Amino acid sequence: MPQTCGGDPAHPGQCGCTGTCQQVPTCPPGQTTTLTGTVYDPAGLHPLYDALVYVPNDPSDPGLQPFPAGVKCDQCGATAAGNPLVTTYTAPNGTFTLSGVPVGANIPLVVQLGRWRRQFKVNIATSCGANAVPSMMLTMPKNHGEGDLPRIAILGYPQSESAADLAALKAYAEAGGRIFSSDYAYAWLYQNGNFASAANWVVNQGYAGTQSASVDLVSNPKGPQFQQWLTDIGIATPTPITPVFHNTSGIVSPTQQWLYWGGTVPLHFTFNTPVGAPSTMQCGRVVFSDWHAENVDQLMTWSTGKTFPAECPAGSMTAQEAILEFMLFDLSACVLPYTPVCTPRTCAQQGITCGPAGDGCGGPLSCGTCSGGQTCGGGGAGKCGSSSCTPETCASQGIQCGQAGDGCGNAINCGNCPTGQICGLNGPGKCGSTQ
Repeated sequence: MPQTCGGDPAHPGQCGCTGTCQQVPTCPPGQTTTLTGTVYDPAGLHPLYDALVYVPNDPSDPGLQPFPAGVKCDQCGATAAGNPLVTTYTAPNGTFTLSGVPVGANIPLVVQLGRWRRQFKVNIATSCGANAVPSMMLTMPKNHGEGDLPRIAILGYPQSESAADLAALKAYAEAGGRIFSSDYAYAWLYQNGNFASAANWVVNQGYAGTQSASVDLVSNPKGPQFQQWLTDIGIATPTPITPVFHNTSGIVSPTQQWLYWGGTVPLHFTFNTPVGAPSTMQCGRVVFSDWHAENVDQLMTWSTGKTFPAECPAGSMTAQEAILEFMLFDLSACVLPYTPVCTPRTCAQQGITCGPAGDGCGGPLSCGTCSGGQTCGGGGAGKCGSSSCTPETCASQGIQCGQAGDGCGNAINCGNCPTGQICGLNGPGKCGSTQ
């Protein structure tokens, strides 16, 4: 690889290929030519997670010309142009390693995150060994002169709206558009067809002050990577966020929750569009952010007559601004089906009819009470009856983490997973790692 028999039409019956692949050296067994590097945001400040990095075999492919204007239904991998020779994705700290790369002075390298895309020429000098891209070289474009940038609709408070406006916004998202909405922009969502089914809306609840925001590591398959990204740039979690609002009481699967406060209150979530369509037909995404990137002091002075970006304070980015940056880049990324890290189980699914229990993902359940003089556990673990009940332990039930019940109507805590592991990842009530 990457040669094939007759791959070079000029030499039939011989191994070969055409394009950049001709510069891939043949290495001894167990050796390969690698290229490592780190991808950053346009300012070179923060690393970017989940960016696609690849070497195109055909740099002249028209698909590597600037993206045409207009909304397009792009799914993961669909926009990688130039017949990629080798591909990979960046880790939460922005790093990547490509194996089996060609060797030369001007090897094409493409970095792409949705419709963010920049093309580079890199020097790969060492055959069958390690090569590295110069530090801080791989930044996303700051403008269209450096590469491709997406267009994102950012919704604020609607002064007025009509049925036609709501329908147009919904059609834009369902065609593959991306929408970032915040605070009072719920008006575009909670009354807009099946957008309303993405969450349990309790609108106009107002200001909820400063809250401690936690990363959802259960319903969000990117949750562990998001938390690792925060750690890598020096943001501890949970992290205080202000100002916070309270316009939903919960998400509705398969909506993807990123941040929450107070144990259960959604703070930031996304959903794919069209809502309710098979995942293979979803290519748009909507964000609802129930918090502001500005802190309270900034919020009180935001209407001082200054024009963006003059009102932005000088200095490094705050934790809230960094989180907003991550979310905007993720919003631009290709749409993936939502597969929760751990799917919570109900009382009925576990055959439990009374007392406390665990949902298998670390959370608690209340499975009801017994009546008629019966006791919980009298009919067997977690079942009503009149016999005696022998309490079960976490160990006897094979539960390693989270909340559970002893089968006799009492709650037990089976502890936390070791650092870096998630409750429910290796099965209900069992710790596991995404690594």
